[in-house]
Formats: sequence, structure tokens, C-alpha cells
Amino acid sequence: MRENSPMPQLELPRCTRSTLPGVLALVIGIVCSACSVAPQHAANATDLEASYSFWQEGQLKPAATFAERVLARTGAPKTAAQYARQRYYATILMMLAHESASFGEEQFETEGKRYLSHVFGGSQGSPNAHLVATAYHAHQGRLGFENAVADSDVAQSEAGPVQMIPSALSAFDLQATQDHVNLTMVMVDTRLGFTSRSNDHLRTLTRAHQISDLDTCNAFLDQARFPDSGRPWIYYAMFQFLKDTGGDQKEAYRFGISARQAAEDAHSGFRQEAADGIADWIDHESNYVFKCACPKPFDRTTDRCLVCGAKNIIFEGTPRP
Repeated sequence: MRENSPMPQLELPRCTRSTLPGVLALVIGIVCSACSVAPQHAANATDLEASYSFWQEGQLKPAATFAERVLARTGAPKTAAQYARQRYYATILMMLAHESASFGEEQFETEGKRYLSHVFGGSQGSPNAHLVATAYHAHQGRLGFENAVADSDVAQSEAGPVQMIPSALSAFDLQATQDHVNLTMVMVDTRLGFTSRSNDHLRTLTRAHQISDLDTCNAFLDQARFPDSGRPWIYYAMFQFLKDTGGDQKEAYRFGISARQAAEDAHSGFRQEAADGIADWIDHESNYVFKCACPKPFDRTTDRCLVCGAKNIIFEGTPRP
């Protein structure tokens, strides 16, 4: 080899030269994405905490506004998987805000107007429009549940772990929250008069949780943190389900009585025609006559026996003559 001969040039294969810029761009993108994920998660967590606080205080419009900010920030298809659990909780908070508004607690409009249907009457701020919005977000919650379960509570950043779900929301266990979603679907369909759809939901819930018994149902409602204002509709749905599907008529009576009583105690929008329908079934259609120990028969004008004071809920059923 001659002393002054030039060093040989190292030349990359043509395929490598052509793909190198793309590879570098991908690496840079991943690094930048990792740097930006944590701040996004932190901002989302802050907004989720604000939304939850406003909802607890009954300030439904700001509760929905902060939850909707999270949904808007995390909606890009390429990044949505990184925020699955935060998107799920934001969806649930939107559902809760509209659910409360559907009972007349506060009327408000939000930016996401695509799901507010006028078919069920009224303007964007009407109870029925909020009811439709409740159904929309409950459905989205169902779709996002599995991804939320698979996601983590913590995001990693250069500064350390970032808590994605604020501690204030820790009481909302994922499974209990999903049970609330399923009960909400029952409530919405019952309020809108979709009895067959409500019965379909209840078949699934009854198989999974045996809620066709009133005491078990009440425990399930408590576990799911279902609001008092919605409970008359769940009781009414179970009453219809049991009487329409050949279920236990004595238990149907207890659910019917519970619906009538809970409607008096809660701001539920429970219709008088529904209460009258329960009483008509007890008086004329049931296979049983329900009486207290006196024995005085059921009286639709009062919640208890006027002789001994026993509440209607404990009346016993005897076969109708």
C-alpha cells in the first residue's frame, strides 16, 4: 500500500440512504412525543379534577366544560390510546353532568352538539336533550371501558411518574363506574319509553348481579353510586321487567311500591301515569292481593296501612280469589 493513497470511502447501501431520513424523523418524533405526553397527562388530570369538583358542587356547565376539554385534547386517533383512562373518566363526567341536568338541576349547552337530538323535544338545554346526551356518553363509556382497564394510572416522564387520574376520582372504581353506566342506560331507556331495550339491559344485569331481588338491587345501586333521582326509574324498570317476563310478582310488587315511594322522596321527574300504572296492576292485574297483617288491602292513596301504620312495602301477597 502506497503511503499517500486515499482512505477508502465508506458508502451506505442505497436502501439505507433512502430510509435514513425517515428513521431519524421517527426517532425524533418518539422522543418529542415522550417529552409531551407527561405535560398532556398533567393538564388532563387537572381538568378532570376541576370537572369532578364542579359536578359535586352541582355546577354542571363548568363540570361539562372541563371534561369536554379533556376529550378535545385527547381525541386524535394516533394518540387516543395514550389517554384511554383519562378519556374514559372525561366521558363519564360528561355523562354525569348531563344525567344531573336531565333531572332539571341545571340546564346548559356544550360545544359537542352532535349528539343532542331534537327528536325528543325541546332545545339544547331541555331535560330531554340532556337525556339523549346522557345516553350518548354512556354508550361511549361502554366502548372505552376495556381500553381504560388496560391503561395505567401513571404516566412516565423525565421528572418522574405523573398521576393521570386525580385522587378525588379514586372513589370511582372502574368496574363500579361501568355498573353505573349500565344502570344509566336502563334509566334512559325507561324514561324514554323504550321498554324492550330496558328489559334487554336488565336481562344482562340480572344474570350478572341477581338484581331482580330488591335488597340485592339496592346494594348494587349503592355500590355503583347511582343517584337518588334516578332510582325510581330503576325500580320501575325492574317492576316492568318482572311483570312482563313472568318473573316473581311478589318481588314486582316490592319494586313497584319502591318506585312510587322513591319518586316522592327524590326530584326524579317520575310521571304520575307511571305511578298510576303500578297501582292499577296491583289492584287488578296481579295474581295476588296485597294486604297488611290487619288485614287491610293496599290503598293507592297512602304509603301505609291507615289502621296499623304498616308500610305498603311489607304487605304480604295472597293468591287472588
